[in-house]
Order: sequence, then structure tokens, then C-alpha cells
Amino acid sequence: MLEYLCGVRRITSIALVIGLCPSLAWGQTPSDSLRKVDLEAVLIVAQPIDKAYEVLREAGRRNRPLPSFSCSTAVKSSYGSGSQLKLREALSISFFAEPDRYSEQIYLADEHLGGKAMNDGRSVQLSFSVGREDNLVPNEREASLGQHFFESYPDGNLDLYQATIQLPKLASLPIPSPLSWDASLQYRAVVQQAETKRNAVHWTIKIEPRQADGPSLRGTLVIEDSAFTLVQADLELPAQGLVRHKSAQLSQTYEWSEGRSVVSKRDFRLVAPGGDSARCKIVHEQYDFNARYRPKDLGLASVEYSPDAFDAKPTDWIAARKIALDPKEARHITYQDSLTLFYDSDGYKDSVDAVYNKFHLWEPFLSGLGYRSSKKGVEWFVLPVVAQMRFFGVGGYRHNLGGSFARTFSDRRRLDVQGNLDYGVVNRDVRGDLSLSYLYNPRRFGLLRVELGDNYVFVNTYEPILGTFARGNFVRKTFFQGSHRIELVNGLYLRTSFDFSRREAITGLKLEDWSAQLFGALNEPTPFRTYTIALVGAELSYTPGQRYVIKGPRKIALGSVWPTFTLQAKQGIPGLLGGMVSFTSLRLNARDFRQSRFWGSTTWHAGLGTFLAAELDSIRFIEHRFFRGSDQLLLSNPTTSFQALDSTYHTARPWIEAYFIHHFDRSLLDRIPLVRALHLVPAVGGGLLYVAEAQVFHAEFYGGLELPFRLWDQRMRVGAYRVWTDQGSPEIPGFRLKMGLDFYDSYRGRWNY
Repeated sequence: MLEYLCGVRRITSIALVIGLCPSLAWGQTPSDSLRKVDLEAVLIVAQPIDKAYEVLREAGRRNRPLPSFSCSTAVKSSYGSGSQLKLREALSISFFAEPDRYSEQIYLADEHLGGKAMNDGRSVQLSFSVGREDNLVPNEREASLGQHFFESYPDGNLDLYQATIQLPKLASLPIPSPLSWDASLQYRAVVQQAETKRNAVHWTIKIEPRQADGPSLRGTLVIEDSAFTLVQADLELPAQGLVRHKSAQLSQTYEWSEGRSVVSKRDFRLVAPGGDSARCKIVHEQYDFNARYRPKDLGLASVEYSPDAFDAKPTDWIAARKIALDPKEARHITYQDSLTLFYDSDGYKDSVDAVYNKFHLWEPFLSGLGYRSSKKGVEWFVLPVVAQMRFFGVGGYRHNLGGSFARTFSDRRRLDVQGNLDYGVVNRDVRGDLSLSYLYNPRRFGLLRVELGDNYVFVNTYEPILGTFARGNFVRKTFFQGSHRIELVNGLYLRTSFDFSRREAITGLKLEDWSAQLFGALNEPTPFRTYTIALVGAELSYTPGQRYVIKGPRKIALGSVWPTFTLQAKQGIPGLLGGMVSFTSLRLNARDFRQSRFWGSTTWHAGLGTFLAAELDSIRFIEHRFFRGSDQLLLSNPTTSFQALDSTYHTARPWIEAYFIHHFDRSLLDRIPLVRALHLVPAVGGGLLYVAEAQVFHAEFYGGLELPFRLWDQRMRVGAYRVWTDQGSPEIPGFRLKMGLDFYDSYRGRWNY
């Protein structure tokens, strides 16, 4: 068989039809007329096999993700239009230590924001939340980036040499690479052009998802065949997984650096759901592969801004800028720089404060009374009458006088004072509380908090919805308590606390009639003898290898690839300030989030604990460990609660608990034509509970389908789940089928659970 390579087609069969010259007479041997033979026709019959997959496969086989390196990075990111243009520039040094440690050192940054610099109006926000327990690890966010998604190298690193691409700040789903070993299962590919340049053929290959609505890239790749490396990539990200945007396109240019194919330029073009456009240009230069960085060499700072990163003058930027400004951006920067000088002037701040502080007759009733001094960093606020009325208070209507005071210092230290004083009309009782918190060390999360008051408080803050607000879940608490939190070393947090309080049942309180009708048996307060408690506690939380961002005086914790371990101990001290209890409470917890490039994400939480005392039965139920009973039809947080627990349990004896949930980013559903169009994500989870005192052993498992979607600029997912327990189907029908709702955290680049 002859093979002939013709452009983009490999010839697999050839038939030749040769006509001989008529002068070759019958009976003559070929040798007699050899010089007279003439090749008159050639007919080629071929069944072509496209060369695109061969080129893609060879590029993926010959090239690997980059080893340890450093490079310079310049970024220019903008979104919006006209006077509302938001522009961010940054210059940094990017470091990478294989297999997965990045570090960014930003030495020059500027943020040119459009619109008004200060808000001269007021708004009232009413919110309420209950939870299982306070999280010791600070849960901070960096809001100043806005829609500027790129802050460090991995945020925009669409690495086609990786088998799976992850850009969690842009897309919630992993993206298969067209150069991976299974690319033919994910992509259709065809050669559009083959052009010879510098003794190498440059193949222009068009790719598109094999499934029209699949989570794959779309666009063209240019690959040269001397080393089968990428030259250019013009791609569109799959719309179904985008976090904030309606569409996202990327153009990447490659070059040779020290014998390796590296990205030199990236150009993201984004469109938000509201129609605003965004563009992010990134330039990488001066790659250095000589220094073999190890993860420990880069430390744990994911991003670190130099102390004077935002202090550069316009002339400094003119000399250092690597990405040119277009005329509109240049005009915008000039205009914003002039506004910044104006906004920072005392005259402007005083004028805005004067508008805010001006009294209007409707303010005490609708928006509240407030005062602000921007120069001093002082503000206070009193709730309006509409927010003072508490129609559903404990014991009937209560009228609350509440307010706050705050002082923010130049180094981001902050003092907050909040207070409430309310009167119950039905029971003619006065209750209230006062709290003071002082963030004295933002870099180490140093926080001091003191509270005192006499109020009605929850027995269990993590009951089912009806049980939480039922009057049987309230007691009267007269208290003086406080806590102190500090980060001892990176990832190791210590919180110490004290609680001196008097606990009293509300059995003598006249309750509202509607609460008995709504909550039924849950509304009946639990009787107990009034007692006083003196409790001191210590809590240690450790996250090995915690990553973080340093920006000025702030430190922002980002989590780790390791679990977070928490040890909590509380000790009751009899006789101290009238304390009447003597017990020790011990708890040990661990929690983690795992992201697989192929299988999906897993979140789990496990814990155990016990009480130590001479008489465990003497410990009041208020101090017990509570386990939340399940809500009917509603999937509560699957990492802290059960979905088919028939009632709330509490104990002062040993217990063990465990929870997990796993979401499959890829599954067999991707192969079912009608189902895959819905972009459904399978999920499985379960839980385990053992309570020695009640001789309760509960095990459950659930599975379901989730539908991710975007509402405006927030990515969400709803799910339907079927629950099974160790007894088979749950006895309560409302526990068998569950509906859930979750939100995507675009800053952390992950779902909440």
C-alpha cells in the first residue's frame, strides 16, 4: 500500500490506472518497447481521515504544564462605560512552585472607580440569621475588586496543557482541555488551514463541544508542528458555567522562552447579564525557569501588596505601564485622579457630611437619625420608628429603642458599640443589651468583645424553623460576657471567653395567643429552677497551610488544602460570682472542602465530644449539646445538620456526628441527549449520629439532581433529593423528598456547600 500525505488528508488507499501506448503490439515483450511506454492517467481514490485530532493529541503528548518559574505580570482590567467606567491596573511578580503553589507580589496597583465617591444618603437594612455555632476562623471578603476578577496569576491561567482547566472566579465548572487524552470524546475538531512558516506547518484547528451544550471550549487553536506547541488560541468559555457573566471570550498568544511554550498575552472580553462589557488584558514577560522553587520557598501568602503599592504618582505609571491605555481610559484616569484629590479634600468631606447630617422631619420615622464625620471616622445611628416596632416579640408587642456607634481609625482599627432597650407592653417588662467590640489588630484578627444585658435569648440557635421561634426555645438571661480572639501564628486561632449569667424560665410570662396557635406544643416554655453560671472557655482552631492575602494592614484568610481542626473546652466554676455549676465540656471538630479536577467537589464535617462532671444529670439542659431536628421538605445545610432526624436531641454525655455531600461535575448524565440539555449535576450525601445517653444511632443517605443557574450576577443552584435512612424510608413523608438552594461564592471560587 502506498501512503501519500497531502495537506490535511492522509491517503489510505490508492488505485492507479495506467494506459499504455498503442505502439505496444500484441505479442511484444515490454522490454521491446520500454522507451515507448507513456503514463497517461493517474486516478486517486481516497477515504480521508482528518488530521486535526492527530495534531491535538501530539501537542498534548509532547507538552506538559510548566515547571517552577517566575515571571512579571501586568494587568489592565476595565468594565462599564462612560463616567461609570471602572479601571484597575497592577504590576506584579508571579511565582509558581510545582505542583500547585502560586504567589503574587504586587508592587504597583491603582483602582480608578467611576461614579460618586461617597454616599450622601441613608438606607435601613433589616436582617436576621441563626446558626449552629460561631466560626472562629474569620470569614472575610475583599469587595474592592468588584468585577475585576483577576488579582493573581491562577485567576486567569487558562492552561491548555492541563487535562482539566479550572478558573473558579470565572466559571463554576471545570473545563476539559482540547489537548487532553480524551479530547476526541469532548470536542469536534477540524483543520481550517495549514500554512508553512519558518520550516514548520502552522495548523489552524477549529474546535467546538461534541455536545452542543457541553461544558467545553469553542474557537480556534494554532499549533506549529516542529515541536507541536501552541502559537495562538482564540476561545469562548462555556456559558453554562460562567459565574457572573453572560459570555466570556479569551485570546491567548504564546511564545518561546528558554525552550518552553509560554503564554505572553491574554485578552479576556466579558459581557455581564445587564449588558455591561468588561475587558481584562494581561501581559506575562521575563519568564525564569532557572530557580527551582519549592512550595515552602514561596510561603503561604497567595497575594501580597507592597506597603506603597497604591502610592505611585501618575508619572511613575507612565514610566512603568506595560499595557497602553486607549484614549477613553486615559481621559477617565485623568478625570478620576482629579476627582480623587477633590474627594480627599476636607471641604468635600465636610460638604457630604453636612448633607448626611442635615435633619429632616421624616427621618425619625422612616430612615433613622444619623451623624457622620469622615475626617474623624466617627458615625452613629438611631433606628427609625418603623424599625423600633417589634410586633412578634416574646410576650407580645415590644417597642425597641436601638442604635449604634462606630469609630474607624486610619490603620483600619475599629470600635463598634451597639445597644437595644425594649419595653414589653403586655408584660410591662423592660429588657435590653449593650455590646462593645474593638478590632485592635486587623493583620492578626485581634478582636475584643464585651456584652451585658437582660434579655430573652434562644436556648438552641439551630432548631428547625418553627422550633427556633417557638416560645419553648426561649429563656431569660441576665448576663455579662466577653471574648478575645487572636491569630497566634498563621492558621492557628485562639479565642478565650467568659460568661457570667443568670438563667430563668419564662413560664411566668404571659404569651401571645397567636404563638400558641402557630407553634402548638413547641410553644410551651420549659420549666426549670433559676440558676447562675460562671463559665470560662478556650477554643483553638488550626488550619495547616492556610493561604492568605496581605493588602495594607489587612490580612484575608483564604483556606487551605488541609482540613480545619477545632478544639473547644469550657469549664464551669462554682462559687465564682455566684456560679452554681461545675462541669467540663469538650468538643473536637474537623471540616474540609475538596475539589477534584474530574470527579467534582466534596464537603465534610465530623465531630465528637462529651461532658465531664461528678453528676452529669445535674447539668441543666440549656448547657447541653443540641442536634437539630430536620425540616420537612427543606434541605438544611448538609454539612451541619441531618435531613431525616425525627426530632431535636440534646445530651450531656458522649456523642459522635459526621456529615458529607459530594457534587459530581461530570457524570454519565452528560451522555444522555435530553437530560444533558438541562445541565443537571448529580449529588450524594449523608450523615451519622450517635448519642450515648438517648441510645440513638441515626444514619442517612441521600441522592439527587441539582440545576445550576444564574440570577442577575449571582450564580445559584436548586436541587431535589431523595433520602434514605438506616431503617429504609424515613417515617415522616416530608423527610423523604427534599428541596435545596445554594449560592456560589465568587470570591472564594466555590459553592457554600
